[in-house]
Amino acid sequence: MSNKTKEYTDKKQVSNNNTPRKRKTSNRKKCPSCDSDSIASIVYGYVVEAEPGRMEKELDAGKIVMGGCCVGFEKWECNKCHTRW
Repeated sequence: MSNKTKEYTDKKQVSNNNTPRKRKTSNRKKCPSCDSDSIASIVYGYVVEAEPGRMEKELDAGKIVMGGCCVGFEKWECNKCHTRW
């Protein structure tokens, strides 16, 4: 047993298959301004749909928003307060 494996074993941070456990973190994004979890991905550029109608459904559902033709640094937009980050 290597020193690294032993170190994890001593700290009881090893799962049954001898791999370090990962922390459980939420995949849900939250708005830094209003703390809302209703977040949309920003889509930049000229978009060509592979599935006709899919983008309209995602826009209507608030899953995506159009960012325009100039790509920005922001990846997310809050559906409640419209903050982008």
